[in-house]
Amino acid sequence: MFYTKKGFVFSVILSFIYFFLIIAFTGNSAVIIQALIRLCIFIGVAGVITFLSIKRKLAEEALKESKIRYRAVADFSYDWEYWINPDSHFLYCSPSCERITGYRAEEFEKDPKLLISILHPDDREQFIEHFINISWDRCCYGQNFRIITRNGEKAWIAHACQCVYGDDGQYLGQRASNRDITGQKQTEEALKESEARHSSMIANISNISDVISIIGVDGIIKYKSPNIEKLFGWLPSELIGTDNWLTVHPDDLERIQKVFFTLLEKDDSSKTVEYRYKCKDGSYKPIELTAINLTGDPIISGLLLNYHDITERKKAEETLRESEERYRTVANFTYDWEYWMTPDGSLTYMSPSCERITGYGMEEFQQDPGLLVRIVHTDDREWFKEHLPALNVMENKDCYEQNIRILTRSGEERWIAHACQPVYGHSGQYLGRRASNRDITMRKQADELLQKSEERLRDIIFSMADWVWEVNENGVYTYSSNKSYDFFGISDEDIVGKTPFDFMPQDEAKRIAEIFSEITANKGPIKDLENLNIRQNGESIYLLTNGVPILDKEGNFKGYRGVDKNITERKQAEKEQKKLQDQLLHAQKMESVGRLAGGVAHDFNNILGIITGYTELLMMDTEPDNPVYSRLQQILNSTERATALTRQLLAFARKQVSSPKILDINETVANMLKMLQMFIGENIEIICIPGHDLWKVRIDPVQIEQIMANLTVNARDAISDTGSITLGTGNIVLDSVYASDHAEILPGEYVLMTISDTGIGMSKEIKEHIFEPFFTTKEIGRGTGLGLSTVYGIVYQNNGFINVYSEEGKGTTFKIYLPRFKSDIVESTEEKVSWKPQRGTETLLLTEDEEHYLLSSKMILERLGYTVLTAYTPDKAIHISEEYREDIDLLITDVIMPGMNGKELWEKIHKIRPGLKCLYMSGYTANVIAHHGVLDEGVHFLEKPFSVKTIAEKVREVLDQVTGNR
Repeated sequence: MFYTKKGFVFSVILSFIYFFLIIAFTGNSAVIIQALIRLCIFIGVAGVITFLSIKRKLAEEALKESKIRYRAVADFSYDWEYWINPDSHFLYCSPSCERITGYRAEEFEKDPKLLISILHPDDREQFIEHFINISWDRCCYGQNFRIITRNGEKAWIAHACQCVYGDDGQYLGQRASNRDITGQKQTEEALKESEARHSSMIANISNISDVISIIGVDGIIKYKSPNIEKLFGWLPSELIGTDNWLTVHPDDLERIQKVFFTLLEKDDSSKTVEYRYKCKDGSYKPIELTAINLTGDPIISGLLLNYHDITERKKAEETLRESEERYRTVANFTYDWEYWMTPDGSLTYMSPSCERITGYGMEEFQQDPGLLVRIVHTDDREWFKEHLPALNVMENKDCYEQNIRILTRSGEERWIAHACQPVYGHSGQYLGRRASNRDITMRKQADELLQKSEERLRDIIFSMADWVWEVNENGVYTYSSNKSYDFFGISDEDIVGKTPFDFMPQDEAKRIAEIFSEITANKGPIKDLENLNIRQNGESIYLLTNGVPILDKEGNFKGYRGVDKNITERKQAEKEQKKLQDQLLHAQKMESVGRLAGGVAHDFNNILGIITGYTELLMMDTEPDNPVYSRLQQILNSTERATALTRQLLAFARKQVSSPKILDINETVANMLKMLQMFIGENIEIICIPGHDLWKVRIDPVQIEQIMANLTVNARDAISDTGSITLGTGNIVLDSVYASDHAEILPGEYVLMTISDTGIGMSKEIKEHIFEPFFTTKEIGRGTGLGLSTVYGIVYQNNGFINVYSEEGKGTTFKIYLPRFKSDIVESTEEKVSWKPQRGTETLLLTEDEEHYLLSSKMILERLGYTVLTAYTPDKAIHISEEYREDIDLLITDVIMPGMNGKELWEKIHKIRPGLKCLYMSGYTANVIAHHGVLDEGVHFLEKPFSVKTIAEKVREVLDQVTGNR
């Protein structure tokens, strides 16, 4: 009673009353003093207790307010926040824990040890030590740890933790904030690797002969390798920080700067150029510079330059040039007809070969210079006359080459390859001209034959539908026929210089390159190599390539010559055939699974019917307050759940019996919206977009509800937190073109139902199995795996079809197509009168091949007052109908029985007893009294397993009808 202010005051007042009573009723001073002492002690103790209680309550209220403020902030934090009490139990855990760890907040709150168990084994001991140490310190600690998420992935966490104390210094627990820094860690690792590579490269620079340099985009030198001193005399420190252009020869500066600025226009581009580099002593050395644009590299951030000294190469080139000049002067003019003409036109030299080629001797030409012009063919003589004076011009240093015809002494026409060049002395003095004439008559004749052959070959190639090509040993096109435009959309001139891989997708190019490398290594032919290419307009084209290797005289591989055939139409046909085959196999698989599911459900229904029947009979004999009654009710409830499963199997197998009605899907969906919203919860929004002037469909309303409920619940489970589900309807006409791509679809008018969600989506592999019975990706206990298979069965039972569109992380869309119903029949909207238990006294003939089912059904019907005649076989039922002398009012028969089905049995008995009514019962109809699960007109059907209420109601309904319908 001291724990509040009022309690303390009340206690003090009582204490004073007690004291005054002692004074009033006793005169003993010792007793009064003793009572006064006790009073003071009591008031003091009560005051202390009250003070401490109030202080603790204020602390608890402050802590509670702190928790509320903390939760208000942490609930919306992207980081994972939590608060642990001194006993290591979670007082709070923010929702972000599930995004980071895969575990929900409730799991951490229920299992405090979960926090330690998800830590990486290498970091667990360090975290526990950190956890203990912080309990003794008021500082905020930060540490990076690794955790193992629910799906087994490793994640890096930036962990910050601080102790929480009350106003009185009492330790209240720890608050922690955890941030996912996995991406940051990966970036840091990549940067470390990059730095290591660059460090290794720089460390090895001193071991190479070339000079390495790095310059910024402003041309300032950032780095020079140490070996620059050996090649050019500079120390790296003398050049770093200076303008790179100071070491370029002035005559080369503009050209090199142009290369530099061109290089900066594109990342990772490179250029190689020659120029003169200034040494420290002022001299220049010829160098070959290779520059790479690495401005995007965080380490280089500029141009990486490689300087290669080519001084020795330049000297060798000069030496070679002088040697070639001497060789050309002395050796090149031997076998051919050579002559040297002075500036005045006289011939100072004429080689002996002139007589072999022209028939005229050296002396004749030297004695008669005009003979040189007269032997030229009249059609070429004018050119030759103009050519001779042109060589006398001092500024003209070109070498002239021309093929001309001459007439020999014998009058024979010969072709001459004429080459003529002016000759100058060291001082630039014009010395005359030197000419070389080669007899190319045989070559010309061969050229003419070759030209005719090439023309024939070109005509053949141009008339071919296939594309002819040649590539060199590097795979570069050196020839392309005119069909390149038909194949690739570009001219044959543009093909030359490219490679086959330039027209292929990356993966295809890699595959063909490996094959090409293997074939070329063996110098083998290319045989029927199929490959995918991309045309200029982006279209795909499949080619069939054949080719033979090109070898030189020594047998060295020089490339390939071959033909490509366009096989795109064939590949498309094969693809379509494969697609249709896959669709057929899928349909066959689903049909086989459906048959199996239907058979299992049928047998299982019989078992459930027996259990249901006997259970209800026992319940009828048991008082509701008897403990046995509740146990029987549990058995009955379990059979109802099992019955629901078998109905889902039958729906998938398309053997579920339905009672179709003409419906407006918009009205059905609108009536279900409230119920669907209850299914999925308030965190998910349902958006309904009904189509205008929607066509009618003919389908069982219960089946529509099954479709909507299953797909909506499935969409809900795919949405982790908040999201939306969109329901849409519309009319659509599918033509023969669309139907040709989908084997199971017939062209026509359909009503389209669309159910889309913003959930996690699914992979291609999962999508291939979603309609299979018992296939589920949900956790154990959250689904039977029959929801989508039920939808599948219902849709195809009603001659519709279903498509699924989904990508991981982008949600899922189901599109259901139901055929339009064009009849003008309007379904009655009259409501059914609620069922009232009724008994009967009529005679029933019950036929069932399952003995236990027969007995349980007989007992139920007899309890309802009926006289029941039973038959285990159809033949027995026929015999009873013939021998029984009294009236038989109703035949109740199973549909599927050995030897004779239920419909055939009724037809035979109906001839014996024309007024007999019939009620069929079965787990599924096998198209005996229904087509694709839809009941024939006038047929009465009772679906197994059934309850006492159901069979009583159905029997009474059939018996009370005026006509004798089946």
